Amino acid sequence: MAKLVGSTYANSLFEIALEMNSVDDIARELDFIIETFEREKDFYNFFISPEVSKMKRKEVIENVYGGKMSNEITNFLKLLIDKDRASEMFSIKIFFDNLLFESRNVKRVTIESVVELTDGHKRKLIEKLSKATESEIILKNIVKPEILGGVILRMDNEVIDDSILSKLNSIGESISKIII
Repeated sequence: MAKLVGSTYANSLFEIALEMNSVDDIARELDFIIETFEREKDFYNFFISPEVSKMKRKEVIENVYGGKMSNEITNFLKLLIDKDRASEMFSIKIFFDNLLFESRNVKRVTIESVVELTDGHKRKLIEKLSKATESEIILKNIVKPEILGGVILRMDNEVIDDSILSKLNSIGESISKIII
């Protein structure tokens, strides 16, 4: 349900941003709001709290963001409060970013490795993936010693697991089938 709600609100906000030719501005404002919520947990808890009246929360949003953010974002935050969807803000941001990247033909790729990849390896990987997908690539390298060796690459809904851990697990499964 949360995914559907986040997706629906993100799509609506993205359409409005496109119509107003302000996708970049809206994206920056969403980034700022999410950063604020992550940094100021009490403010976020206030924003989502059903124990505080909707009127009071909208008044605070207006005082904090009114005049500093676009009317679209300020009104969007108030709408989330009115519709009891304020707690979906993080989900909405994720879906909005997905729409933004999709519209710009940008793919986010995560590569898990035992050690941090060198800048040269990252550049070569970005080059190859960019050529193969005809997309701009944003690469994130996560260090995971538990995979023992090799790499796990995640892009869109695809996972390429070439880690030693997965190979050992596969061998273990094969052996257990033989030993029954």
